[in-house]
Amino acid sequence: MVSVEGLANSSGLDAPRRYRVDWSRAEAEVGAPLPLDYKEYVYWFGPGHFGDFLYAYTPGVELENIDLAGGLRLARDAFEHHRELDEQLQSKYEQPYPLFPEQGGWLPWAHTIDGDLMFWVTSPGDPNNWTIAAASREDDIEHFNGGFLDYLYSYIWGSKDIEFFPHEEGLEAPLRFYPFDVTWTGEGERLDPYGYFENP
Repeated sequence: MVSVEGLANSSGLDAPRRYRVDWSRAEAEVGAPLPLDYKEYVYWFGPGHFGDFLYAYTPGVELENIDLAGGLRLARDAFEHHRELDEQLQSKYEQPYPLFPEQGGWLPWAHTIDGDLMFWVTSPGDPNNWTIAAASREDDIEHFNGGFLDYLYSYIWGSKDIEFFPHEEGLEAPLRFYPFDVTWTGEGERLDPYGYFENP
């Protein structure tokens, strides 16, 4: 199993950024306990992206499209929009995968700049046993039989490709992590921030 320190060192972080979250609140907003490796990741990395492509959601930020619970709301809204559109067109929308909190539902934890989504495939019991799946904008689906940190490590090293992710010329493995500011930009819903960085 990959360690958060190994992922951090490989992607350009030499120390944790020490991003703190009220996990009771975060889990209540999502509606489920969350994997321990994700919590370790959030403390070490905080908000940011890998290779200017993959944006992992972080609880407690102002931006809805980067917040963990916000990402789930946006996925639900997208499905509802598809249903409403299909009703207008008198066709039947078939949801491509179950969305949490349905049994075995998929819980989004990241998006790409192309609009693809990364998910935990939830299951009853220990969330540390959840596996990973991806869905493209066109609802192409791929699975990864491993957890959150294992997937990210394989992603930055290019050892587990999702076929519908583009292969950028000139990008060398491992992909770097780039931290960024997640204060509200005036677009989308502004959330009540509760995550923060510890003072050095």
